[in-house]
Amino acid sequence: MNTSDFDIKNYIELRKRTEDNICDGFDMEIDPTVGQVLETIHSTPLGRLLRMIGSLPEIRQEKVCEVRRQIDFGQYNMSENLDVALDRVLEEFTAES
Repeated sequence: MNTSDFDIKNYIELRKRTEDNICDGFDMEIDPTVGQVLETIHSTPLGRLLRMIGSLPEIRQEKVCEVRRQIDFGQYNMSENLDVALDRVLEEFTAES
């Protein structure tokens, strides 16, 4: 996907439709507490925060632009940053196991 093709309004609308269906699949009568939480989550501060976080793009564009700028000017230490990235991936991988 090209960043110019990214349409934030469509993305947010898709997320809203997904959130509106969050209660689907739960039997509210079997577990009324879960049902109550799911029905009221959108009106709480935490629910609003989660909605805002969910609407953010997965790529932090400003960070990508900064790294590209550093690479263009020869200021990006590829070896050091690659080691850090690999360490993070390995930590996540071992934490999931």
